[in-house]
Amino acid sequence: MDKLRTMKTKREKIYRELVRATAQIDSSISGLEKCVLIVSVAYLNAKGIENQPKDNFGRTMFRILETKNEILKIVLPIVAKIIKDLPTKVYQEVVDLVNELDGSSVAMFIQQYLDTTFKRMYSGMTSSGNINDLLVKLANIKANDEILDPTCGIGGTLLAVVKNNPHQRIYGQDINSVCIAITEMILEINGSTDYHLFIGDTLSNPYYIQDENLKKFDVVITEPPFVSQFDKDLNKMISITDTPLARFL
Repeated sequence: MDKLRTMKTKREKIYRELVRATAQIDSSISGLEKCVLIVSVAYLNAKGIENQPKDNFGRTMFRILETKNEILKIVLPIVAKIIKDLPTKVYQEVVDLVNELDGSSVAMFIQQYLDTTFKRMYSGMTSSGNINDLLVKLANIKANDEILDPTCGIGGTLLAVVKNNPHQRIYGQDINSVCIAITEMILEINGSTDYHLFIGDTLSNPYYIQDENLKKFDVVITEPPFVSQFDKDLNKMISITDTPLARFL
């Protein structure tokens, strides 16, 4: 018990110092973009490429991601923008702090950072780790189940699934491309081996299609997007009785 308490205290200290370090990044950089830098450092660490010098970080990310899918390439211009004017001392501080966190702790930090520092701005993209764990527990997921989170944000619910089984086949979609890029890196960092992610509006343009119809899943699990603002003309675009989503539900 004392060891667990010590580990938690150490992690909380790292979190506080990482928040302080990110606050030194140019204020024109959004909170979500700052998270891209943090997850990118962890992503390279997971690939066995640690402690990259600041001047080489962007090139290293490009080399690693140039053969990847278009989702991960989204992070490249963001990283380049942050690194350009970032003081070397601040960069190194961020790297050193991220190096002390495992994959799960990095994901937890991103969640807490956005939820506490930018709650009004990003509340629709995050969900409590406790809520995610509860949702997964209630879903009673089996090893061969295919799981969908249709509004996955930064991937907290999907991560809660793969923590129990990294080989679980999971699907996620979100309208925010940066969120999906963060989700993909976080899932890879935490050992997920069978994920399928899409960018787009789940209601009007779902991408999880099979044989020209919405793919069916064993479990659909998500925190409802309570704070989302929907287009007032959405009901004119799709009829509740004449949409793949309605047939899916």
